[in-house]
Amino acid sequence: MGHGHPRGRATPRLTSRPDSLLPAPKATHELSDDDVLLVTGGGQGITAWCATALARRHRCTYLLLGRTPLLEPEPLWARDVEGEEELRLSFRAHTATHGTDGAAATDDGAASDDGAATDDDVERQVRRVLSARAVHDTLRTLREHGARAEYVTADLLDPDGVAKALAPYAPASPGCCTARACWATAPCRRCGPTASPPSSTPSCSACVTS
Repeated sequence: MGHGHPRGRATPRLTSRPDSLLPAPKATHELSDDDVLLVTGGGQGITAWCATALARRHRCTYLLLGRTPLLEPEPLWARDVEGEEELRLSFRAHTATHGTDGAAATDDGAASDDGAATDDDVERQVRRVLSARAVHDTLRTLREHGARAEYVTADLLDPDGVAKALAPYAPASPGCCTARACWATAPCRRCGPTASPPSSTPSCSACVTS
């Protein structure tokens, strides 16, 4: 329930059809194999579900963007270890010998004087590994559907970081503008030319793909 609605208190409910008060949707853009979809929100959860469902019908390029690092290769303590509890046990055993400084290392390295891992250390590292695996699974599923799929690590709250992460993919997306990174000087195919210079907000607010 929520307060502050013009008509008083509001209670959300599920319906089989959109509310008639909502604006009518604009004509959709038919995707081709040459299109590039920038999918924000990482490669897990509802984002992965939506991208996978879309890839069943449209075999274009899916560029997933999220904050989760892919961990390539995985830390030694996580390799060939399945399951959350097994990962926790492996991490604790590893840090008992190598300390928490060596917990994320990809080779054996020297022991650390930091001592045994705390519960927070354990959960953070296990979540990190499981999240990276989920992203890899999403990429694999998208490719199995015949789509091209890549993943870039960036935080949407850092426009400069996003621009840097997306720069290598700019030639594949002519005319699409995103935060502080105009991907090309050509106008967007759907939105038309824009006189606005690259800024902290997209030049083509309606542009989702190019």
